[in-house]
Order: sequence, then C-alpha cells, then structure tokens
Amino acid sequence: MLHPRFNIPLLVLAALCVTGCKPPEESQQKAIIGAILIDGTGGPPMSDSVVVVAGSRIRAVGNRTNMPIPAGVEKINGMGKFLVPGLIDLNARVGLNTNAYLASGITTLRVFGQHNPEPGGQSPDANLFLGATVQAKSPEDARSEVDTLANRQASAILIPLDAKPAVADAILDEARKFNIPVTAEIDSLAATERLVRSGAAGFLHMIQDTEDIDPAFVTRLRDLRIVFTPVLVATGPRDLLDRALRNAAKLAAGGVLIGTGSNSGRMQDELELLAQAGLLPMDVIVAATRTGAFALHKSDEMGTIEPNHYADLMLVTANPLEDVRNLRKIDRVMLHGEWVDREHLVLK
Repeated sequence: MLHPRFNIPLLVLAALCVTGCKPPEESQQKAIIGAILIDGTGGPPMSDSVVVVAGSRIRAVGNRTNMPIPAGVEKINGMGKFLVPGLIDLNARVGLNTNAYLASGITTLRVFGQHNPEPGGQSPDANLFLGATVQAKSPEDARSEVDTLANRQASAILIPLDAKPAVADAILDEARKFNIPVTAEIDSLAATERLVRSGAAGFLHMIQDTEDIDPAFVTRLRDLRIVFTPVLVATGPRDLLDRALRNAAKLAAGGVLIGTGSNSGRMQDELELLAQAGLLPMDVIVAATRTGAFALHKSDEMGTIEPNHYADLMLVTANPLEDVRNLRKIDRVMLHGEWVDREHLVLK
C-alpha cells in the first residue's frame, strides 16, 4: 500500500517505508555524531559532524563544536566513519523486490516498466518511482498510450532505443501537452541531437558511435539541464564501452549533468566505471545522489543531507573521496529515519 505521506497514484510514485517503520511522531530522535559528512552537494566534507533525525526527516546538520545535541536523543557513534546520502538508481530493473538494492545502499530507484504496470508482489523497502515505457509502433498508438498514462497521472515516460523517429516525436509532442518529462534510450549522436531538438528531458546510456561531439552541443546539453544516465555496466563490447567512458567524461567536463543507473543492481560497478572514465570521487557521489534527485524532480526532499530532507543515509567505514570503491564498505543504511537490517535483506 502507499505510504500515507504520499497521496499519489502508484504509476506516478510509490515511496514506501521499511516494514515496521513507525510514524514520525512515534520515532525517537536520533543523532549521528562524529562522522565525516559528505552531504552530496559537492561541497567540502565536514569533519566531526552532527546529523539529527526526527521521524523520517533530517532535522538539523552541523558541526559538534557549534551545534547542541538535543536531550534524550538516541546517539549513534559515527567516529571514524563517513556519512553520505543514500544512492539513487535511475535505471533499476526490479519488480517490487528492492532488497538487494537497499542492502547495497541504494535507497531510491526509478523503474521504467512496460506500459501500464500492475501493482503486486512484495512491497518495496525503498523509495520506488514507477515510470512506463511506451512500446507503440505507430505515432497514433504512441499518442494514445501517452494519453492513457496522462489520465493515470504518470510522472515519467521512457522512449525505447528501437522506437522509430516518428513514434519518438509523437511521444514527446503528446507528453508535452501534459507536462510529462520524457527520457529516451540512445546510443548514437544523431539520435541524441534529434531527441534534444524534440524536447527529451534525459537520456539512458551513452553516445557510442563517435567521439566527435560538437562543444556547442555539449554546452546546449548543459544549459538545458538534461541528465545523462550512462548505464556503463550495460555497455559492450569493450571498444564501445571505452568510447562511452570517454564520452561520459567529455560531457561531465562540459558541465552536463550525469546521473547513475545500474540496470541490474550493480550500482557500485557503475560508480567505479564513472571513476574509471575520469570523474573525481566527489563528482561520482554527486551523480549518484543530488543529480538523481534532480532527475526525479525531488531535489527538495532527497539526494542531499540537509534539514527537512528524507533521512536516507549511508555510513561507510572508509573514505569514498579517496576511492569510490570505499562506498562498498557499508556499516549501516538508513531509510526514512530507520536503520535497515542489511543482514536480513542480504539473506533474502
């Protein structure tokens, strides 16, 4: 069932709490004390931090030297650890079973299912955004499918890689009438350029057919705030992966927004490929947190560790700014203010 905090149809957004999570007014406040805070904004880390959580939300963030800790809170010792936002996977491939994702620190997932996915199966233990892939074969059918999704208040649509240009243009044109953002799968520069002209809001995968990308086009992508989710873990063979890595680095260097998507739960592998492409660890963390929230139009609620944002957090035992592989060294994961039983999830 939908969490009572969200009065939105399942097709638009299902954001559910971990099983057994108490309502905010019944949850004891928590204070994570002493961790080095990497808040997801891209700013410098804060040593000896204090993050106070009340219910499902972050109440306060500061340094222990100048921020009092409320009386009666549950104190969590973060000394020697690093606190980062929960990761956001913009291309998850699950039904409603999110255990493996959550166990690896992914607290938010976007899933583009088939047209009109039906609810069912196991309730998710993470923030789950359900979009729809429009599989129409003609422009007329494409418009009809978009109309159906609009009537159901869908918030996201995906154009598959094999969509014909006329079908893709019809999807984009019809979605524009309802202000529904559209993401498209791409693998070529020509398709990317055409879809940008037609109004795509984001892309899955990366340009693989050339590295000759006009700097003016990169600037346009940056200025339009289009989010590229490279999904490098699903790119092959090796020559195409190498080109995708170089192009991802080129776009990132030009200020284009890069998000992260695992395709199969391999988020840590994706982050390491982005680092291999040349992104700095801080940029990789921002891609997996703040940019993901921006792509979901939820920057005011998640993606960074700030007051009033959801308390979706991860404590790791080694510095991810030295090596993104340290994001695998998870101590604890928090979702909506409650610690996750990772061992139980992993065993499922």
